[in-house]
Amino acid sequence: MCNLQVKKQYFDKICNGSIKHLIVCKEEGIQVGDCISLWTHDHHRCVVKVEYIDCEGSQLAEDYCIVKVEKV
Repeated sequence: MCNLQVKKQYFDKICNGSIKHLIVCKEEGIQVGDCISLWTHDHHRCVVKVEYIDCEGSQLAEDYCIVKVEKV
């Protein structure tokens, strides 16, 4: 399981399902089916599962991927 810190303003939206896509660095090594533990600086936690990854078709810099997540 990968741990990622997110800003509180995005954390709430990700955990309630309003935001379903994240931009992550390729070097995190995240794969489809992985669980990601999201947390904030004030120790709130939420676990999401990776449903889809787009590293090639996205128009991001080559070091980044778009990841679709669903709350577990």
